[in-house]
Amino acid sequence: MKVTHKPFIFEQFINSQQFNIPHLQSPELVTILLSCAENKNLVQGRYAHAYIITQGLHLDFRVANALIHMYGYCGVPEDAQKVFERMHFRNVISWNNLLGTYAHAGPSRRALDLFVRMQHDKFTPNRISILMVIFACASNSSLSDGRQIHAHILGTAYEHDVVLRTALVNMYGKCGSVYDAWRIFEGSIELDIVAWNAIMSVYSQHGMAKEALGVLLQMQQQGELPNRVSIVNVVSACANNPSKSYSKWLHAYIVGSGLEQNLIVGNALINMHGKSNNLDIAIQTYDRMHSKDIISWNALISAYARSDRSNMAHQLFIQMYQEGILPNKVTFVVILDACSDPNMLSRGRQLHTSAIVSGFQSDIKVKNALANMYGMCRKLEDALRIFNEMPEHSTIGFLTVVSACVNQEAISEGTLLHAYIIETGSRLDIMLGNALVNLYSKCGRLYDARDVFDALPEKNVITWTTIIDAYAQHGHGIEAIDIFDKMQEAMVKPNAITFVNLLTACSHAGLVEEGHAYFRSMVQKYDIEPSLDHYHCMIDLLARSGRLNEAENMLYNMPFEASATSWMIILSFCKKEADITIAEWATEQIIKLDSNSTAAYVMLSNVYLSACREDLALVIQQQKMLSEQGTVLR
Repeated sequence: MKVTHKPFIFEQFINSQQFNIPHLQSPELVTILLSCAENKNLVQGRYAHAYIITQGLHLDFRVANALIHMYGYCGVPEDAQKVFERMHFRNVISWNNLLGTYAHAGPSRRALDLFVRMQHDKFTPNRISILMVIFACASNSSLSDGRQIHAHILGTAYEHDVVLRTALVNMYGKCGSVYDAWRIFEGSIELDIVAWNAIMSVYSQHGMAKEALGVLLQMQQQGELPNRVSIVNVVSACANNPSKSYSKWLHAYIVGSGLEQNLIVGNALINMHGKSNNLDIAIQTYDRMHSKDIISWNALISAYARSDRSNMAHQLFIQMYQEGILPNKVTFVVILDACSDPNMLSRGRQLHTSAIVSGFQSDIKVKNALANMYGMCRKLEDALRIFNEMPEHSTIGFLTVVSACVNQEAISEGTLLHAYIIETGSRLDIMLGNALVNLYSKCGRLYDARDVFDALPEKNVITWTTIIDAYAQHGHGIEAIDIFDKMQEAMVKPNAITFVNLLTACSHAGLVEEGHAYFRSMVQKYDIEPSLDHYHCMIDLLARSGRLNEAENMLYNMPFEASATSWMIILSFCKKEADITIAEWATEQIIKLDSNSTAAYVMLSNVYLSACREDLALVIQQQKMLSEQGTVLR
């Protein structure tokens, strides 16, 4: 609510305290309280409340409603509740203000309880009441409560209200039910730009780039022009599901729409290209921007970090200071991630000092980034020291240190941390459980990994994928497939990484036909487009089983350019079959793609030896020596 004379009345109120100007009336006090709410000025709001009590105006329901609103906006729901309980007369606005307080400031569960109490006290919820409680369900990710609220409005005058339906789309998206969100959207009689943006936001949250792009095209076909929010939602969807083809098409579309120079859109584009490993395009986008803010700098630093250009990320961080741009806590989180490499430890320590000087060391996200940096740099003691400095050991803090233990295969420290989690009664949630499964697996403790997996009350796709990987890496292909079958029974949809792990398990167990079946099911059953990693798994599966010709055919027929790694997979199994012809051809391709590869010479030499061709092996060994000196025999 915007009122042009708010500052004047607010100043008049201050003067009334100093010079005893008497009797501000209820309308003026309501305006003052609305001003305090808008500016989140709790101190002056409390002064106003004290004045209201001295004047006996706290019984005026209009003033009391404004007090509830003010305390809610200032994030003090308990004071809003006290005002509400002391009211002699309430109207629906009183209920809605308190509903809004709990929906926005929390705890959101209270809003749901209040909604029930409201009806018990014979007040009929109106459009605002329902909107607030839907928002509370979204904030609390309470799908069952959300469904009940949805059922409450079916068959009423609110069933087709575009604002409420849009709120339901958002709620179902936040609660993880994308299908229900789409069903509400698709069944809407009326759609406005906010509704279109809501369903695109749902797809963005769940990394569903293809679906978000489809909605963008659909809205244009129906004559609705996308705005900045629409574009940012679709860009974010593509960023959360990186695809160079999607990214390039969308960027071209944005240039054509004239929105590229919008600051928020430009920042989103840098982030998208960074996540899609299109570093050059991210840099070009940054350079073309007419105006930049701290988010622009952070996005480009992150893009460098994702492309393993840590030195450039650090140089950009220094350039920020030189240009008078002060880093924020996000900057430190991003740049510390870029320096999470043993070779960057000295710079990481410098950044630690900078974070202290800048006043961000106490920030929990910066602390987690510092602990992660030290852990990745193999400085576990420093990581644990940072962890112990945290006032509360959060899930993210535990995750950071567990990841550090995984990085160094520090099973004793990891086991102690697991014991600490149990002793302190900390909740073993999905994220922490997944990290512990990964830790025990990487350290060779498969039984412990399975125990943690079985103990988890909830499991998501990452949980299942992690335990499948554990069995695959330890050569237990049959068990990995058994876990995958249980995953399907639990109605958990596998993702692309799940299939990488599953195909790896088939390869290690020699399950060729099963591997082929799973590879086909990716597209046919789960609509997952195979990546280069999936093709590498299939090539490995065929070559490991002695089907070198089939492996080579798959390499030629895959929709990607073969890399040196692709040919190296085939070459690595030529020794077992003593296949000189394929080995020589694979080596030639590897050298063309990577002239510095000495490993190819070693492997070819071993193939010759396995085929009892010591003469050729000797020639290759000589060729390798010359190659290492910078000269390759042709």
